[in-house]
Amino acid sequence: MGEIVGFVCFKCNYEKSYFLGLGFRNTKEKKLYECVNCKALKASVLSIPKCSKCKNSSLIKLDDYEKNFNCPKCNSENYNFGISGCWD
Repeated sequence: MGEIVGFVCFKCNYEKSYFLGLGFRNTKEKKLYECVNCKALKASVLSIPKCSKCKNSSLIKLDDYEKNFNCPKCNSENYNFGISGCWD
C-alpha cells in the first residue's frame, strides 16, 4: 500500500498531494525529492530525477515531511505537511 503526503499553504490555501510508495501494482517505488537549487518538490520513480522547475539534477530524498517548504504558488514559507493517507 502507498502513502499520500500532502502540503497546504496557510497563506494562499494552495494544496498539493503526492502519491508515494508502491501501491498494489507491481511498479517502482515513488519517492519525494526536494531540489537543492530552487527548493521545488518532486515525486519520482527515477533513481536520479531532475527538477521539473529548474532542470537541476541535484535533488535530495525527503524523509522528514514536517519541515516548512516554500509554496510553489505564492513563495511563502508556510507550505506545511497537512494531508496524509494511504492509497492502493
